[in-house]
Amino acid sequence: MDGLVEYIHFGTIALSAAINAVGVGIGQGLSSSAAVESINRQPAARNEIMKTAILGMALIETAAVMGTFVEPFWVPISKVASKHIRGRAKPALGA
Repeated sequence: MDGLVEYIHFGTIALSAAINAVGVGIGQGLSSSAAVESINRQPAARNEIMKTAILGMALIETAAVMGTFVEPFWVPISKVASKHIRGRAKPALGA
């Protein structure tokens, strides 16, 4: 049973990292595709379209970086939670 709880915790963390990566990849792909189509339709507005597309992709990449740095912090939290679930947590100082 102990292995199953840890497997679920670490599997959830890995799944959230995978969903984050896939979402960012899809978002950047759609953004760059729309920018290329817009430049194809109006080549005179190339500079403004590129600025907007780069800003949009930077914001999308920020979500990926934030997700990448936040997900490892769930590992210690999940270990503490699994101890509480299994009933092996140490009592608080005042209890």
